[in-house]
Amino acid sequence: PVDVDSCPPESAGVDTCCLPKNGFVKLSQQWHTKVGPADAFTIHGLRSDTCEGSMIGDCDPSPRSQRNVLRNFLPTSMGAIDPETKHASPNYFWSHEWSKHGTCISTLKPDCLSDYVNDKDVYSYFSKTMELRAHYDLHAALAAKGILPGPTPNVADMHAAFKDVFGIFLSFKFKNVDEYVLMAPKTPGTCKGHILYPVKELEASASSDESGNEGDVAKGGETPSGKHLGSCEVDGATVCCNSGASGQFSKCSNGKWQQSKCKNRRMCVGDTATKTHCA
Repeated sequence: PVDVDSCPPESAGVDTCCLPKNGFVKLSQQWHTKVGPADAFTIHGLRSDTCEGSMIGDCDPSPRSQRNVLRNFLPTSMGAIDPETKHASPNYFWSHEWSKHGTCISTLKPDCLSDYVNDKDVYSYFSKTMELRAHYDLHAALAAKGILPGPTPNVADMHAAFKDVFGIFLSFKFKNVDEYVLMAPKTPGTCKGHILYPVKELEASASSDESGNEGDVAKGGETPSGKHLGSCEVDGATVCCNSGASGQFSKCSNGKWQQSKCKNRRMCVGDTATKTHCA
């Protein structure tokens, strides 16, 4: 059947190769201060939920579900998306995500996939996860509403930003085998009030190049300061927000200023117009 939702009553009697048996999925992203790009949430996983909103996992106890997913496919793409740091290795983390959550999406079972080859189910699961993350960019959605790392925003304002940008929060139901359709979450979540949204602790650039020569000094011998936002021209350039008095700095990355800060409570010190160091 075409355009049938993945939960009862519409899905009653529909083959689980056409619509997932468990109905819903949630795209779980996280903000880790020491993991991933300064301007991006990293993926925790694509979680399978029942139509009632309860999380389920480990739907395939057979040995085939326990696979070294990073070694078998997409090593470059997967390595670019850092895992939760509590796990021993990226391969362990992604293998865990597949066996716990990916195996619960019934439309990905080998018998349901045409022209199945080894690991096509795993590939399909992670490819869709990365596709959804790229489309639903949480950092960009918050930034569009003036919510940037550093202060302690209100959860209600963050949810309002997501709803305004995406139309609704990030839970999905299914149509037509692999069409992910946004829907309202079954539960509102437990976070309330103001929460931490810290600047990521990534190191500033060195104050000199590999040969030991300093970069070009700003006109008049002064170094720029202040939080920089918007577009930038010199990729890799760093500017202290308050040189010598704060660890925060702005870094030019892919044509846009991103906010970060020095590790271990060190201060950002401006050296030139485009280079700083943490001391």
